[in-house]
Amino acid sequence: MFNSKLKKENQQLREELHSIEQIKNSLDSEMLVLQLDPQGRIELVNGNFEKEMLYRSEQLIGRNIEDIVPEHVKKLDFYQRMKSAISRGEHLNGAFRLLRGNGEEAWLRSILQPVKGSDGRIRNFSMHSSDLTRTIETSREPGAGSRQASPHVLRTGRSQLGGLSGVLGQAAPR
Repeated sequence: MFNSKLKKENQQLREELHSIEQIKNSLDSEMLVLQLDPQGRIELVNGNFEKEMLYRSEQLIGRNIEDIVPEHVKKLDFYQRMKSAISRGEHLNGAFRLLRGNGEEAWLRSILQPVKGSDGRIRNFSMHSSDLTRTIETSREPGAGSRQASPHVLRTGRSQLGGLSGVLGQAAPR
């Protein structure tokens, strides 16, 4: 009886792990992914990140994420919140601004999630992102006409993009 209870619990844990692995694999296949060590150094880069951001993994592995943040962005509040989240082992989401391999700036809608071991210590950070750059650039084009964001779209976009207007350094119309 004791053995059958353990077998049943073990099977339930396997099923849960399998479900979690399916979700992770799906996210990893669709999104740009970085894995950072507890100090913010890049440990893993997926193929989507390499392709979209114009890097090869060997160009990034071992470098601190700060190395690919544009200098002018390092003065902004969101960058300070990113550094703080890494040093404190906290979750953060929002519009991250990183440099592509060709030196151009990219806007990424990202979720930075600490991954803790069973001892409660940070093992790594997972950063899953989607590229917002084309959306941002299109909204900034002069004379974009009907493509130009209305106050309603900015308010909606702000909530959907994790406070993007704050990152831009301007308040969204109310």
